[in-house]
Amino acid sequence: MQHLKNVAATHSCQPPTYEKPYFPINIHKAWAIVRQYQAQNVLSYFLNLFKVYGDTFVSRVLWLDIVVTCEPENIKQILQRRFDDFDIAPLRRHLFLPITPHGIFNCDGAEWIVVRKIFRTQFADTRAIVDLNMMEDHFQRMLERIPQDGQAVDLQNIFIRLITDVLGTIAVGEPLGSLSMDQKPETIAIEEALRHVKERIAQFGQTGPAHWLYNREKFRLASNLIREYIERFVRQAVQGSHDELASEDSARKRGVSFVQGAAYQTSDFASLRDQTTSIYLAGIDSVAGLLSSTFWFLSRDRRIFSKLKEDVLDNVGHDRPSYDQLSNSIYLRYVLNEAMRIMPGVPFNAKVANKDTWLPRGGGPDGTASILVKKGQIVSFWSWASHRNASIFGDDVEEFRPERWETIKGNVSGYIPFQPGPRVCPGQRIALAIASYFVIRLLQTFGSIENRDSKVWKEKLGLALSIENGVIVALS
Repeated sequence: MQHLKNVAATHSCQPPTYEKPYFPINIHKAWAIVRQYQAQNVLSYFLNLFKVYGDTFVSRVLWLDIVVTCEPENIKQILQRRFDDFDIAPLRRHLFLPITPHGIFNCDGAEWIVVRKIFRTQFADTRAIVDLNMMEDHFQRMLERIPQDGQAVDLQNIFIRLITDVLGTIAVGEPLGSLSMDQKPETIAIEEALRHVKERIAQFGQTGPAHWLYNREKFRLASNLIREYIERFVRQAVQGSHDELASEDSARKRGVSFVQGAAYQTSDFASLRDQTTSIYLAGIDSVAGLLSSTFWFLSRDRRIFSKLKEDVLDNVGHDRPSYDQLSNSIYLRYVLNEAMRIMPGVPFNAKVANKDTWLPRGGGPDGTASILVKKGQIVSFWSWASHRNASIFGDDVEEFRPERWETIKGNVSGYIPFQPGPRVCPGQRIALAIASYFVIRLLQTFGSIENRDSKVWKEKLGLALSIENGVIVALS
């Protein structure tokens, strides 16, 4: 208790704003979140709470006082300045337990440092990973699923299939076959298992302590199916690394896929399986989501589509882009930045304090004082709201306007599509290279895009944000 007082005094902490009503055991709040999740309205619900209570407030959910913030200074404190004061494993390990108990997204401390080294080593050479011949092969298969005569098609569904195969090739050296026009029953089963697992992990995480109200049997069965699939490749990789290291002429330090390369760094079967699986869990929806949101916006603004196409043709031409040309189109970078701003792949996240600590904003009558965060207290931070900060991005924050990035330079406070700091997304450069390649190739291939969806945009929360209605367009 004395230490708590010392922290509060040292940093001049003042009481935060509390969401009302505040009950000792707030069952009503837990059910309110569950109802919003079921109505697919979580993002708007919390955005409105920020408008009512300010950029930082405390919400009582059951018996827990949860700090909820979109304040850029608080986010920087959590992710960077006081990184060591916050953990993720206490919040995530039970969510990922059936599928990746030792995965990079649910471990802390020494275990996380070891796993991070594996990803940094294997993802160091983006040029080698994003093999352009491999990318073009998948692009040509994707084109088989897109009508060439202007018929409506759901690009989001196609992008999920595309990235499933691309990341499968990167992760295990073999695509799942999601783009195939003649899918195997196993492919269909694994696709469904991946979809279910990702949706349930997000659901359990967002509903907090109320997640135990949901049945988990299907979740367990889907997790087992995915693990069995990945374990085949892990066994091959471990045996291959042992055989090669035993040979006299062995000098290779990494393989042709993530799991093959990682097998030279560790022989821990469970860790290899979980890190490889993590690529499928986090990568597919993130990259597919970026492509989907980009074309969702492009289909609704002919000016931006035409300007981007002109920029691509000026900088790349009609030939397949080289790796260097992926970053030549400045306007493409603006478009991707803007898509990630309005529809961030991870619109909210959370950590738990591992010691008594503090945040620099949210206290006092005007919210400008520091607030105390007790050991064990959950802090939820929202990029969905911080990316809509009018003082940073202008009053037209809901408008898709890539040109705003002409005047935004350097690291933007509160803009966290890849979450900066020690836990920055290890696949950031890979994701942007993949997205850039396919945007360029689609704009080289098609002259126009037309929105064919009359429905209002609705959220779909998984491990990454997607669009409930899909991206229904016509390309010609």
